[in-house]
Amino acid sequence: MPTIPALFVHCMNKDAQVPFFHQFEDNIWTSYTKKEAYEAVCGTVQRLHSLGVRKGSVVAICAQTSKEWAILDLSIQSLGAISVGIYPTLTPKEIDAQLKDSEATVLVLEDEEMYLHLESVIEDNWDIMHVLSFVECDRVIPLLPAQPDNDFFMQQVSLVQEDDIACIVYTSGTTGVSKGVPLTHKKLVYNIRSMVSFSPLQGNHRSFVCLPLAHSLQRIALYRGLLEDIQGYFCSLSDLGTQFAVVRPTILVAVPRMLEKMVEQVEKKAQERGEKSALIVRWASLVAMKSSTRRRIRWQRVLAKKIVYEKIYEGMGGALETIYCGGAPLNPDIARWFSALGVMVQEGWGLSETCAPATLNPHDAIRLGSVGRAFGSTEITLAEDGEILVRGPGVFDGYWKQDHSSCFTEDGFFRTGDLGRIDDEGYLWITGRKKDVIITSGGKNIAPQPIIKQLVGDGIDDVVLMGNGQPYLCALVIVEDSQDDNFMSVVSLRIAHVNQNLPRFAQIKKYRILFQKEVDEHAFRTPTLKLKRSKMIAANLDLYE
Repeated sequence: MPTIPALFVHCMNKDAQVPFFHQFEDNIWTSYTKKEAYEAVCGTVQRLHSLGVRKGSVVAICAQTSKEWAILDLSIQSLGAISVGIYPTLTPKEIDAQLKDSEATVLVLEDEEMYLHLESVIEDNWDIMHVLSFVECDRVIPLLPAQPDNDFFMQQVSLVQEDDIACIVYTSGTTGVSKGVPLTHKKLVYNIRSMVSFSPLQGNHRSFVCLPLAHSLQRIALYRGLLEDIQGYFCSLSDLGTQFAVVRPTILVAVPRMLEKMVEQVEKKAQERGEKSALIVRWASLVAMKSSTRRRIRWQRVLAKKIVYEKIYEGMGGALETIYCGGAPLNPDIARWFSALGVMVQEGWGLSETCAPATLNPHDAIRLGSVGRAFGSTEITLAEDGEILVRGPGVFDGYWKQDHSSCFTEDGFFRTGDLGRIDDEGYLWITGRKKDVIITSGGKNIAPQPIIKQLVGDGIDDVVLMGNGQPYLCALVIVEDSQDDNFMSVVSLRIAHVNQNLPRFAQIKKYRILFQKEVDEHAFRTPTLKLKRSKMIAANLDLYE
């Protein structure tokens, strides 16, 4: 099974009548068997072929995560064509740039609303591109599967080679510049198999599919489901909270902001039940997040489990075993919170350029704060300046249509741009981004991540440090929406405490508090919920006035 379509065929041929995809629409879950999923892919392959899609063609998908997205993606790859996922939350200008860069000849949209959003882009590309939608609407032809032809389908799948490009993933562009990352079938399948060998799942599993499928993390998780027969439940992030008890997922693929929101939601519901309930839940959360193993803390955890943790766990369906988390740094306190519920959080690290995870915490030897160890044949080392270098069968060969000579060392290691350290047992610890290092007007180099780690926690969700070319550091402190104005004194004390252990040039002189809702309102996050730090800094330079 050297390709994704071959993996799909193998999976669908086992227990054809078993439900495999489930979709939440109009407040109802609808299930689709493997046989139905297989026929949908077969029919969509026929439809795409009638539009002129051939091996090497590029088909772009601009839509929210759904069963239809997954079916189309598998259909494109079954023809040997290249699938390009585009975040529907991007601006028309950004989407136009990705369409032109990828040279897409077919664009599939969510619905008519998306068409209207991109009308000028579509008109600009109309002569070179077929435009369809997942639903019937006035202005766009719907992508309706043709009559399935199994012989034709299997013939097309047999022609797909492991070194063919399966998809192009555009980087999330926290700096505003997005680059195309071509990933071959061989690299994707290698990564999935290596991950399964490193951290295998036992028994039958259910998982939400709710992150953007344009993001490599959710896409890899979807493909892993083909190898391990994981049932996928497609729903939006906004519906996630209400559907835990219905779906009873056993595993969850998440980015840190998702987990933070889950904790915030639990505390918000407690507040709605009254002051006493809020105080008990807040106490239990603080106990869960303590790293101490002292006897008094252990007894507090036993009590908190009886009166709080077990109820929260049941509210999440009572079946969740493992959370795979990546995409951004995870606050260890959040991992401890879920651990107190009995849920294991396996944090990993990777980039689109490494087919998502390149490292993962082993399920039987988790080190909170680290992103685990390299798995499979992947090699991780550090440059002299601490930059993380990675080499292996799952690492891409270079950016789409760009000179990539500067991306790799002479001996073939990819320069990731992340900074880190590796301990004696091979665990990787992320310390920041190379481009995030602050150089003050006095010529002092300051790595922001160690300072940020000291500040985050107890209501402070994240911090952005600013100071490039400036005489001193300022901080943008992001706090939970539930905090009130009195919380400013807590932030002030925390900054003062951290400053005591820093040299004068690295101390924070001014700060501004931002609530999570302000961050969202000003579009300070990427579609994968990472902070757009450069945009946030540019919008708050008045702190230096």
